[in-house]
Amino acid sequence: SVLAGDSGSQMLAAWKAHSALSLDEGRTWTPIVNLSSTLRPVGAKTWVQRTEDGCYALVYNHSAKGNRFPMVVMTSKDCRDFDNMLCLHGEVPPMRFSGHNKNIGSQYIRGIEEGNGNPPGEHLWNTYSMNKEDLWVSRTRIPVTGTVTAPVSENFNDKASADELEWWNLHVPQWAPINIVQDPHQAGNKCLELRDEDPCDYALAERAFPESRQISIEFRVLAAQVGHGVLEFEVQDRQGRRPLNLRLKDHWIEQAYLSRGVDAIAVPTQEWLHLRLELDCAAGRYTLFLNGKEVTSKLAFAEKVETVERLVFRTGPWRGDVRSAFLDGEPWPFGGNQEDLAGADLRVPLSVYRIDDLQTTTDKQP
Repeated sequence: SVLAGDSGSQMLAAWKAHSALSLDEGRTWTPIVNLSSTLRPVGAKTWVQRTEDGCYALVYNHSAKGNRFPMVVMTSKDCRDFDNMLCLHGEVPPMRFSGHNKNIGSQYIRGIEEGNGNPPGEHLWNTYSMNKEDLWVSRTRIPVTGTVTAPVSENFNDKASADELEWWNLHVPQWAPINIVQDPHQAGNKCLELRDEDPCDYALAERAFPESRQISIEFRVLAAQVGHGVLEFEVQDRQGRRPLNLRLKDHWIEQAYLSRGVDAIAVPTQEWLHLRLELDCAAGRYTLFLNGKEVTSKLAFAEKVETVERLVFRTGPWRGDVRSAFLDGEPWPFGGNQEDLAGADLRVPLSVYRIDDLQTTTDKQP
């Protein structure tokens, strides 16, 4: 069981799918009941704790079909009523090895119990298993929030490491690290670097910006080495819809258009490229500028959206909605129903991409 801190004299204990309250600091408890009719913890454990801001966080897998994804967090001021559900870990890499009773997704979530130490900074720490294979650790900024109010302006020169990217969401496997590095092309300049030699996963760096109907996004990008992973850049709305997708290879920039590709744009190799994108959600179109020159004019969005609010850099193709793999509505099969993935424990040729001078300018907000 997990014991959250007290709210006045009230304390909450949470198990896999049950809970109880104490009004006398744990000496006696109410009868154990289901956590809530609005929660779907699917037997993969539930974690509750007091956070650095004096509030409370509840972390669990919210699933309608019994699969252990996504991992979400909800917050509360009184340790009784939790709301504001946000996705804490939504990535679901493929299961690499077969085995009995292997559920897919992040599961068996644990945090740091009161009295067991407090790491520096104001963060919510959790550890969990992915697909019952790798162990992951997440670090979430406190207070927990799903939106930002200021535009993006990042040149990374004031950052010592990726740990200081407090407004970013990073997905960082062991074989696909994300770091702040010195720019080898310009002395004294730092940039964001994504590396990838993982055969089954990718590096992902996501940055939120104020929700916008019209927005300008610009950044510099360098394909330092193209091996296995190809850099994809997307703009998304709050539901994850993807109206705009660019793909950077060693000689080309490709664009998604209504689920199809348009003519690729030739680019020089081993050089910084300056990209600027002008998006208009009402018109459902965008314009792309490369090194100050317009190269695509008013290309239709691949998906219809009313607003956009985050951008994503990723060293691999979009995994898609995992639920589409079982169109009949049945849960994802346990690992005993599949074979090991070939080469899953072998590194693949390394890809290295660098990003710098990222800025957003909102022309129209909701």
